[in-house]
Amino acid sequence: RECRQRFLLGGANAKRAFVAPARVKSSRFLPSGMSFARGLRGCDHLIILRYLSNGPQHHMPMDAKALAFVRQKVAEAAAASAGRTGSSSSSAASASVPAADGSEVVSEPSVDELLPAQDLPNAALALQGMAPDSEEAARLWQVLAQSFEAGMPEMLENGQCVALVLQLPLTKFMERPLKRLVLLLSQWLRGQHCRVRNISLMELPHIPRLLQRIGLQDRRLFADLCQVCAERWPNLPVGDLSLLLRNTEDYSLLHAQKGPALRQLVLLLESSLVDTEATDRAVSNSALATLCSALIAVRQRGHCRELLEQLRRIAQKRSTELELQSNVLELLLCVVDLHRAIGMPRGTLQRLMNEAARLIASSKITDDLKMKLLKVVGYCHWFLPNDTCAVFDGLLVALEPEAAVTPVARTCEHAPAALRHRLALRLVQNRSVAQLVEQLSEGDSTNWLMLVHDLQASSEHLTEIVPVAFALLEKLLGSETKDAEMDSATSPSALASAYLTASSLGCRLPQALSKTADFPSPEAFGQLASRTLFRLEQNWPVLGPRDVQTLFRSPSDCGVLARSMLDNLDKFRDFRTRLAVLNSATLALPGEDLAASWDALMHEAQDRKVTASEFCAREAAVRRGDVGSAVGLEARSKTMVGLRQRAFRAVLQEGAIWSQRPPRGFFQYVEQCLGRSRGELPVSGVSRGAPTRYQETLAGETKSTPTASGSDAPVSVALTTAQPSALASEQPSTKESKGVVWHKGMEGWEVRVEARGRRILGGYFLPQEENDEEVERARLAAVEHHQYLQRAHL
Repeated sequence: RECRQRFLLGGANAKRAFVAPARVKSSRFLPSGMSFARGLRGCDHLIILRYLSNGPQHHMPMDAKALAFVRQKVAEAAAASAGRTGSSSSSAASASVPAADGSEVVSEPSVDELLPAQDLPNAALALQGMAPDSEEAARLWQVLAQSFEAGMPEMLENGQCVALVLQLPLTKFMERPLKRLVLLLSQWLRGQHCRVRNISLMELPHIPRLLQRIGLQDRRLFADLCQVCAERWPNLPVGDLSLLLRNTEDYSLLHAQKGPALRQLVLLLESSLVDTEATDRAVSNSALATLCSALIAVRQRGHCRELLEQLRRIAQKRSTELELQSNVLELLLCVVDLHRAIGMPRGTLQRLMNEAARLIASSKITDDLKMKLLKVVGYCHWFLPNDTCAVFDGLLVALEPEAAVTPVARTCEHAPAALRHRLALRLVQNRSVAQLVEQLSEGDSTNWLMLVHDLQASSEHLTEIVPVAFALLEKLLGSETKDAEMDSATSPSALASAYLTASSLGCRLPQALSKTADFPSPEAFGQLASRTLFRLEQNWPVLGPRDVQTLFRSPSDCGVLARSMLDNLDKFRDFRTRLAVLNSATLALPGEDLAASWDALMHEAQDRKVTASEFCAREAAVRRGDVGSAVGLEARSKTMVGLRQRAFRAVLQEGAIWSQRPPRGFFQYVEQCLGRSRGELPVSGVSRGAPTRYQETLAGETKSTPTASGSDAPVSVALTTAQPSALASEQPSTKESKGVVWHKGMEGWEVRVEARGRRILGGYFLPQEENDEEVERARLAAVEHHQYLQRAHL
């Protein structure tokens, strides 16, 4: 909060005044207040007002004199911007700011009070802690909404506009900016002239989430979005493309023929990929790798099956033409991701692995690409062990991991054991144990121990790795014979990793090797595990869920560890940590009654307020856990019921939801504005009789939406608005056929089929223009679709 204050409050004097929260008091704020307040803008006074008036929430004292001073400065700034002069009291009375009796009339903020565009994200984050129904919050949110509308063009060019809207409460002050934003995005997606010169492509991933939040169900707008994404997806980085697919997956828009929103986007991506691959504008291998990485992150991967198969065909074709490919390593990333998703032929993988090993040894590649290959190459180890080891060794030689142990070790944390042990041996080669203990830091030592925690008795180079592991464990635990400078600074995560490694090696090391001189015995590792457990008992409150899971991965008997944690369950501060302890203890102690421990799980500190969303998240975490025995199932069910009751009470006690959206009627009005901008709805003031010159011009400027095949044929729709037409009042003279009739309300051709005693609606075919040729063209398309339905159902 202190850094946020210093960033928001402009001016050197303001920064000096807010160096520490303890200085925001009347005794130190007001004497220097007159010296720095003259250089502040109106927006800075509003931010100061926000922190002073909500002191109890942020541990900052409330001062009535300082609050009145800042209110006076805000009133003077508003009066000066309106051209009014007078005393400070008359200015305060004329401006719409909170009065002493609590009454307030919210008015339009002045130009001087508006925030600059670069400060809006931080200001929105700072104001989220305010009560949404307070008078000060209404005033400040109004200033923020007006500032957002004024800075919208600049933010659209920088790619920060839609992401900021998703952080703001959609109150009544945001209705006008939202309407303007949706219309600007619609014009940009259709390729029409837009007031904003260049809208950044970084806005594309956030648009589906914006449409979902405001409840806008406009199929034409989403079709334009999909068309733009299909054309420009190679220019998006992997993070933005993955975010686009996830947000589209969450968008609840359903098409009558094409299915959910994700399916519509994937179909256009596949069509675009096929079209570009057949020409000389084929996408690069890096773009294919980005698309594959984004597709495997989708939850509903069934909608992407056809696109993944198309990518597999393209990758197989390019793998046979390696001499023509420029980025073979990027193609290897794409193929490995496809192998994880739908599988790849063995020959394709082996050919690319051999070429990658040659390129890594002979050419210069970036460190980022090396780390990506180091992470994904392990997925093919069980399929191609020898080729994978060759590529892995080449990457280790190129990376030189001795200079950066932690990044490389964390990248290979989930790699197969054979590859992790090769990396651990590479890190300790050509260096003595004393040098390693002196050179490796606590983080490097912890990550190296996690590489060898599952070392088996039959592993290679056992005599080289085990002494180093024993020395590093003694260093982390502060042995009397080793360097103990890190004894007091060892983190709980490092202790959990040390316990896992010591207990695992104590169980798996052969007794024959312990007779060798200078080789640690299994009993020595057991003693280190006991010392680590004793140190952990002093750090129960700061353990996290991942640390608990690391402890219970030990192959030794975890009964003692489980009982020790259950006895100290009330010492764990985090709810998810206590839940992880209960889930792990249920498996480590089968058959024992843990009902009392489940009751202790519900204990919460009195000084901490838990929100309704947090209770719902806790209930979901309990529901996803392991059931265990019948007694455990009953205790878990009782805990879930208690969490649901607490969540219900928390909802009743909480105020209005800060992220609530405007009424549905407002967005129906926005949908009508979108229809008028595309020429789909009649403009107010123009009759629906014979088309006027204005309507003809509007219809001529309206562009038809191309289909996936590139033609402008009429599209079958289920529930869309029709274009203005004089044919609504009377049925066209074109001859109707069986199953194809003219629908007056939809102003298009309706297709129906009777099969097996039931009627099937085939959709509506709307003419794109207001002439007889388009009406006949739509009818022929409807007749063709009717014949297709008859063949399918009859």
